Amino acid sequence: MCLLDQIPSWTLNESPQYRITCYISYSPCHDCAENLAAFLRENSRVQLRICASRIYKVGEYKTGLCTLQKAGAQVTIMTPKGQHGTHGVQKMCQVRPLMDKEIFRENFHQDRWPHETYLCYEVERLEGDSWITVEELKGFLRNEPKINQFLPANNVDPGRHAELCLLDQIPSWTLNESLQYRITCYISWSPCHDCAENLAAFLRENSHVQLRISASCIYTRGMYGTGLHTLQKAGAQVTIMTPEGQHGTHGVQVGWERPVGSC
Repeated sequence: MCLLDQIPSWTLNESPQYRITCYISYSPCHDCAENLAAFLRENSRVQLRICASRIYKVGEYKTGLCTLQKAGAQVTIMTPKGQHGTHGVQKMCQVRPLMDKEIFRENFHQDRWPHETYLCYEVERLEGDSWITVEELKGFLRNEPKINQFLPANNVDPGRHAELCLLDQIPSWTLNESLQYRITCYISWSPCHDCAENLAAFLRENSHVQLRISASCIYTRGMYGTGLHTLQKAGAQVTIMTPEGQHGTHGVQVGWERPVGSC
């Protein structure tokens, strides 16, 4: 709030674009996140990046962070190297890409049936003939579960699938339209029909972005299969993870040799 109080005194010109980067010891509370999001919505010429040493994602804290991200803010967590400052300020704003091993085993082993969907992602940029990883655009997220499912329908929070949470984040990455990017996603369940349609629409609207999805478990029946075909036609590469954790194409391609209508 003290930062927002100061900004009017900066007299930012309305014609240029500005980016504010904040390094903060604790991530914003719900009320502060709402105020920051409102500021971004009212000031389209300003971008905001927040790099926090500690991030709270419980209850209203998480709701506030989601509101911030939807408003276009980029929220990341400091890496241990960044905390020591040995590689300069830019290195501090890397997303910590590590997932707990037990969570990974529980959700990505093909002999298990997890009740949640986790999505690990990384972004690469084409430089010459090589794809170079964008270090600050690596991380993981999970679906937002339905809340209050036993209450009347008008009080139910329907939740949000992991793929849509990813699409919510992408605008904050400010990908340069003159460059080529590749997003690789490792996901515990293949996208549902609606998520596949949304991902396909994103690809059609963003020709500078390629998408690769490697899923631990793939649904190909009914509308699931139709959605996956739509994704493939939009240019996405969808593969199935092998038991070793690699991603190979043969398992999925065999299932997709049939016409779309027979899936």
